[in-house]
Amino acid sequence: MSVKHLFVVIIILFSCRNNEQEIVPKLPKAVMVDIIAEMELAQSIYKFQDIDKKIAVDSVIEKIYISHHTSKNEFDESLKQYAQIPNELDEIYNQVINKLNMKQVELQQQMK
Repeated sequence: MSVKHLFVVIIILFSCRNNEQEIVPKLPKAVMVDIIAEMELAQSIYKFQDIDKKIAVDSVIEKIYISHHTSKNEFDESLKQYAQIPNELDEIYNQVINKLNMKQVELQQQMK
């Protein structure tokens, strides 16, 4: 293998490694955690409402995006980007679970 070929291979390897590291989702993890947790709560509330008085969950989710100064497209794009970084996505969902568990404890304490 010539030096020229070796140089090309090294450049390709480093460029591939840098592309993986360059994934920077638009929305920070903390915002993703908040949005996903609020969406889960909205969907849970929707499931337990009376059929006659159901609110449109889509409008509630749109309000969640607005409250976090983002849009469905930005959220979806960030989620796709985090999906390319499995450890980050796992961390986000673990934080969502923790946040929802804390909400459950708060509600249980309020009901006492």
